[in-house]
Amino acid sequence: MGFWQTLAKILTFQEPDQAQPFELLESVDDQPEGNKETAEQTADQKQPPITNTTQSNSGSTQDSQPAKTHAETGGSNQQNPNQPPPGQQKQDHDTQAASTSVRQPGPGYRLARRPTRAAKIGDPITVELVKKVSDQLKQKQAAGESRASSGDSKSGQKSTESPSSSKGDQPGSGSRSRRQHRQHRQSNQGTTSKQSNSINSENKNTSSNNKGNHSIKRASAPEGNKTTGPNSNDNTAQDLQVYADLEQNLFYIGEAFHWPTDTGLIVREFVVGTEPPTKAIVVYVEGLADPGRLAQSIFEPLMLMSELSSDQSGAPLLGLIKQRLLPVAAVKTREKFSDIIESINSGAAALFIQGVPQALVIETSGWPRRGVEQAVSERVIRGPQNAFNEDLATNISLIRSILRDPLLIKEDITVGLRARNKLALLYIQDLVNPNLVQEIKRRIQSLRVDTVLSTGALEQYIEDNSWGIYPLSMATERPDRAAANLLDGKVVVLLEGDPFAIIFPSSLWSLMQTAEDHSIRGLGATMLKGVRLMAALILLFLPGLYMAIVGFHQEMIPTDLLLSIAANRERVPFPSVVEVILMELAFELIREAGVRIPGIIGPTLGIVGGIILGQAAVAANLVNPIVIIVVAITGISSFSIPSYSLSITLRLYRFAYVFLGATMGLFGIAVGVVVHVAVISNLKSMGVPYLAPVAPFTRGNKDILVQSMIWNQERRLDAPSAQDRYRQAPIARQWILNPDNQEGEKRQ
Repeated sequence: MGFWQTLAKILTFQEPDQAQPFELLESVDDQPEGNKETAEQTADQKQPPITNTTQSNSGSTQDSQPAKTHAETGGSNQQNPNQPPPGQQKQDHDTQAASTSVRQPGPGYRLARRPTRAAKIGDPITVELVKKVSDQLKQKQAAGESRASSGDSKSGQKSTESPSSSKGDQPGSGSRSRRQHRQHRQSNQGTTSKQSNSINSENKNTSSNNKGNHSIKRASAPEGNKTTGPNSNDNTAQDLQVYADLEQNLFYIGEAFHWPTDTGLIVREFVVGTEPPTKAIVVYVEGLADPGRLAQSIFEPLMLMSELSSDQSGAPLLGLIKQRLLPVAAVKTREKFSDIIESINSGAAALFIQGVPQALVIETSGWPRRGVEQAVSERVIRGPQNAFNEDLATNISLIRSILRDPLLIKEDITVGLRARNKLALLYIQDLVNPNLVQEIKRRIQSLRVDTVLSTGALEQYIEDNSWGIYPLSMATERPDRAAANLLDGKVVVLLEGDPFAIIFPSSLWSLMQTAEDHSIRGLGATMLKGVRLMAALILLFLPGLYMAIVGFHQEMIPTDLLLSIAANRERVPFPSVVEVILMELAFELIREAGVRIPGIIGPTLGIVGGIILGQAAVAANLVNPIVIIVVAITGISSFSIPSYSLSITLRLYRFAYVFLGATMGLFGIAVGVVVHVAVISNLKSMGVPYLAPVAPFTRGNKDILVQSMIWNQERRLDAPSAQDRYRQAPIARQWILNPDNQEGEKRQ
């Protein structure tokens, strides 16, 4: 036995008589091409005389395996390399394929026994599916455009021939009334339902009789295909099932997205490594799906690591791919084109496989997202500093990180016929009133609009009083405030693409609270609430009271102050009402300019602009200095309102009280207050009175005007009608029951 064989046995920890799994050879592929022959000769010289060993031990089974391995690797000197024996060429081909797919044990070693593979992929096949369907869709779209252009030209000729028919009030005119539009829509719905029934029957016949047939039946998507969905009356896209033919599926998806005219839809064709090979396509929208996740989660497992053996051919192919080959958490099976189209528009990728009448929707969304940042409109000194962003999943995770309650329920709803905006309904199941949840869901699902882009627009669509200017829901960008309202039995609505959450129901008193009220002791929080309430009253009544006192009730002003006002007004050419309105409008203009200017320049411009404008107006004898003071105090008070929507409402009502004070004095203001309170008392937020629990008065939580100690706030608010009325035990601080118990334990 040669020296090299003995050394290989020692390195592999085997006995001398045991068959060896590896054979020491120098790597020829790692050397330059010019030195291959030299390397082969050197390997032959270093190789021990295996032929003699084989001849002397022809009856031994242990020595036959190394000789066979040496013959497979091409190291034998007895055979002519130009004339291989029968079957040797196939063995060499299999050995070469195995060496390229399996990693070698180490440098300088080669497997002596050929590794087994599950199945052979076979020769690569050519997939011309995408190009074929793309050409068909281009021809169809070009034909449609030509028909549309010819129709426009004919209508133009008709309009030139009879110009009197272009008038909107005559029958047959181009402009339709609402009743005509409604009748036309109803007729289209009836014809669409008939078309959908015929298309469904045709699709069933096609899938049952023409499996494997690549001839496509162009079941055109109906008009409004992109706008169909759960909120639509059109059931065509909902009922249309996925075909077993890959070409038909691609044709329908391409027609729905107007592909290839719309270059944003990406279609990737490839072959799944099965026996025999299976064609498949992946469809996604460019920019919404992450290319890295697509490569790692779909293409790499299916194209490189599939190797499904032939003994698994009886199992469903879609199930094997879903359970074994896709390392993605969110993989769903879809059978309807409407669900697939909606998922593709949401950033997912759709996987279609030849011969499978279903599709896999794989979560691969990866559009740019903003990180979690500090709150902008609801800043606090003490408390959490994070805020919502535009990503719906991130916002929900922020709330769940605060409320780790398994009864925190999230329901997904899609709103908008075209944009298909996603929103989430959050509530705690054993706290919220079930009727409240059902009412909110009913109002949202009944919307028939193209899109809902913000929570402010959603609030206007579903609020009780759509003609009022008071906000009937509370908007917040803070997760801790949303979690606190969930614990009160309320419902939180989050919308994809909006960094604000809206809370139902809400009251006037909840809009005057801040997120840090419960982080401050009771007396300090009560003082801050009083300051905010006083700011709201100043914002609402101060300009009107000034107009009423100056115009009708001068006896209420001290004599010295009255003389000063009269002296300053001698040089002003405008009446007092014009002064106040001009300065209020100027202040609103400066405020809006400061908000719209980016960066820190905006607040600076507001301060400097207000000072310069006020001084210039007084120096030019355009306004009274007292008016400047009144307007400045009113503007500062508007910034103290926690809710931006409520601040806008009070600023609008301010002008109404200015008009009432200038025309009727204090009597007009009193009449305005009575009417104002009557209007507010009539408002409801999802059926809950807007002034509750003050009007109607209930014995709820003592946290409206005066905040009690936090350990004394036992009851929840009565307004949402929560199932559990108590938020803590009657004695929350159990340690005060037996204060001497701890000392006794220490003594023991």
